[in-house]
Amino acid sequence: SFVYDNFYGLYKSKCVCPQCNKVTVKFDPFNHITLEIPQQPLRHMALLLTRDCAETGPGLPTKYCVSLPSTANVNNVKERLSEVSGVPQARLVLCEFDVNGHRLKSVYNDPRPISTISQDSIIGAYESAPTEDRNQVHCAVIHVSVNSNLVDVGGINRQPFGIPIFLSFNASFSCAQIYE
Repeated sequence: SFVYDNFYGLYKSKCVCPQCNKVTVKFDPFNHITLEIPQQPLRHMALLLTRDCAETGPGLPTKYCVSLPSTANVNNVKERLSEVSGVPQARLVLCEFDVNGHRLKSVYNDPRPISTISQDSIIGAYESAPTEDRNQVHCAVIHVSVNSNLVDVGGINRQPFGIPIFLSFNASFSCAQIYE
């Protein structure tokens, strides 16, 4: 049978005595083979990078794919993205999107392992002022549409759409400066 032909057999051991040169041959039966199942050593992460338009001018987000060991953390992702995009690591903020709810699910600004981030997640990377800078305000802007035929009481008539935007601006800015 296939199983018998491929998984049963004999190990041959040959032993030579160093004093008398007598050779002993022994056959030991086996009925299984231990095979190593290879593990996926790398995790490939797709990242959608939105540049700071104050630095680069208006532009569309750029998709990057970085490959890291499965044991890497968020800081390693930022470091690798910085290498391929040219954006300083201190200016990168990583966010996980809730695609169905059109919201930011999490902001990753800590050294958590990437194994805690779902493989199916869409990860956004934003170039912004360092989040540790207390002179900066950081916020997520969510796009919403409002049905103009209905009265919007308490925001119940608003439907989110698209991918949120992560903004950072100086805390002393006026509303007009932020709008600009």
